Amino acid sequence: IFLSQPNAASLENLLSAVSVIQGLVARWDEFDYLYTFQQEDSVEMVQQVLPQYTGYIESMIEINQGPKRRMDVFLLDTEILPLLVELEDTVESLVEAQSRAMLQQSDALQEDVDDGFTAMLILASLGLVIGISVAGIIAHKVTAPLNKMVQAIEDVAEGEGDLTRRLDE
Repeated sequence: IFLSQPNAASLENLLSAVSVIQGLVARWDEFDYLYTFQQEDSVEMVQQVLPQYTGYIESMIEINQGPKRRMDVFLLDTEILPLLVELEDTVESLVEAQSRAMLQQSDALQEDVDDGFTAMLILASLGLVIGISVAGIIAHKVTAPLNKMVQAIEDVAEGEGDLTRRLDE
């Protein structure tokens, strides 16, 4: 509260809270026989840090009551805020550049996929034509001798066939 409303009442509340904390920490030694090893270490650490904490509070009070409080606001408005705006603009331009680059890469990949799909269709069609042609040739090679044999047997059955002739001719 003291930072947002630096008046006498909030300063008194802050100093009162610091005083209560210091009093409580000072009384911790009375109960040292109840502590576990970890609690003893923690109490010792708090006791070592408390003077530094109190110094920070005093420094904060001094800065907040002096002219530096307003200077910080001035520096925030004149120095930091323009830097943040510039940083935001830079980040936005980087995001836009990366978006364009990703879109170009996506388009290039899509073209490659389309080209691959077209090549696959051409090769599949070619394979189908070749397969049907090979099947037709094989079927013709198999059925041609059978047709000759059927014709020769029909000729013999009708009485017009030459029984001295060989079928493989």
